[in-house]
Amino acid sequence: MNRKMMQNLNLCTDPWLPVRMQSGDCRRLSLEAFFLHAREISDMVLAAHERIAIMRLLICITQRAINGPQDREEWDECKEEIVPKVLNYLQKWRPAFNLLGADGAFLQVSGVSFCGGSWKGLSKLNLSSAEGNNPTVFDNGAAGERRVELGRLAIDLITYQNFAPCGIIGRVNWLGNPYADSASAKDAPCNSVVHMFFMGENILETIWLNLCTIEEVSTVFSSIGKPVWECMPNGRNDEQSIENAQKTYLGRLVPLSRLVKIEYPENRCLLAMGIEIPVYKDGRLVFFEPFTTVVLNPKSSERSLVKAADMSRDMWRNLPALLHRFNSQGYTLGKLDQADLPEHYGIWVGALVSDNAKILGTMEDYYAHLSPSCIGAETERLHYELMEYANRGCSLCCKAVRKYCELLTSKKSEKQKNKNDKDNINKIAERAKLEFWSRMTSHKDKYVNLVRLKEEVEEWENELDHWLFVICDSAKATYELFAQRDNVRKLAAWSQALYYLPTKKILKDKR
Repeated sequence: MNRKMMQNLNLCTDPWLPVRMQSGDCRRLSLEAFFLHAREISDMVLAAHERIAIMRLLICITQRAINGPQDREEWDECKEEIVPKVLNYLQKWRPAFNLLGADGAFLQVSGVSFCGGSWKGLSKLNLSSAEGNNPTVFDNGAAGERRVELGRLAIDLITYQNFAPCGIIGRVNWLGNPYADSASAKDAPCNSVVHMFFMGENILETIWLNLCTIEEVSTVFSSIGKPVWECMPNGRNDEQSIENAQKTYLGRLVPLSRLVKIEYPENRCLLAMGIEIPVYKDGRLVFFEPFTTVVLNPKSSERSLVKAADMSRDMWRNLPALLHRFNSQGYTLGKLDQADLPEHYGIWVGALVSDNAKILGTMEDYYAHLSPSCIGAETERLHYELMEYANRGCSLCCKAVRKYCELLTSKKSEKQKNKNDKDNINKIAERAKLEFWSRMTSHKDKYVNLVRLKEEVEEWENELDHWLFVICDSAKATYELFAQRDNVRKLAAWSQALYYLPTKKILKDKR
């Protein structure tokens, strides 16, 4: 890294973004080099939550640069315009992309000072590090003195603004006035929410596939707005800029959820509550985030985001709900019809999972070589049907394990019975559930392949039969793990509870 980059980093001109080229080489690129070579880039080399944050940045830049697309017809023709228009835009706004500086630093505000709190180490911005409430998920510790390389710091800052967890945070004066009434900050808008992106043959096609049209945006937002670096709030009374950051499409796409001031030579940063990004109002969803999925509860008529609230639930099990966004009844930005999709594409799904202020980890999955026939109203029904087979298999497996435990407990005398037996049985059944889905996850490709083959009747029937066999085999293997038969009493319980295990006939008859 040269002397200039040691003092500062400009995201437009200095290399910081790690990518994998289609040749297989990995390198770092500036934003200008990234878009210039977009057709040669296979993918970005980032953790799940970092990918989400950087994709939102890239899409925000692209949509602002091309000032559209207006509708799906314009979207279909705009791919060739992306590179030249984005390069012109980045050249115009280079000063706004300086990572460090007293004024105009990227995603940072000027004129802030502490009125309560203390400086944090720069590693606090890295949500993968074990500092504060973050557990040792990715590393063994993050002391405040750890030095952070500037390229890494750029990724950390962008990601932190998207995913900062709730909790107590510093209080500041902004241009001489107290900014927040409370030191308690809310979750940033992407926290624990499942995001899904189309993946194309190269990064240019990936960005293009995930653009929203202004026509779509106008159904949700009052305005497409401006990126925050074009309209940085200047104090708490700058209502126009704050409204842009809160309520417009581009303003929310790269959020300013925390007020941040980085002092790089001192290896520290100031953190405080930023611009609150509204999501819910009176229990109803009022802003739909792009790349997320909103589902409608038919009973309460309330809409909610598909969230990653459970680290034990593998991403592929959420696929039916996630693909709901492509239904004509969907309530999500970024819908594509079958006719819009290329012959082959992929779907990436990911999330950062947190529990209150504690980061639990990340989840991600990728489904490659999909075809346009994999989405649509008819296919959505098929997704739910196939998943319902698996859900019923899991339910019957847990029922068999539970019955086995109950039969063993019932043979105890009243004195021998433990009042916690019921709780213990519930815990064993829960462990059996995790084991069942762990085994099913190793066969998730069969599930995706079934959706691909829905129009090949004979082949589909054979694959469906194999899918049902996998469900029954996973249930049986799980049962054998928890139901031992090393004595006569256990053998008797094992043979009786065996009756509850699923068979292909039961799954078909009672789906």
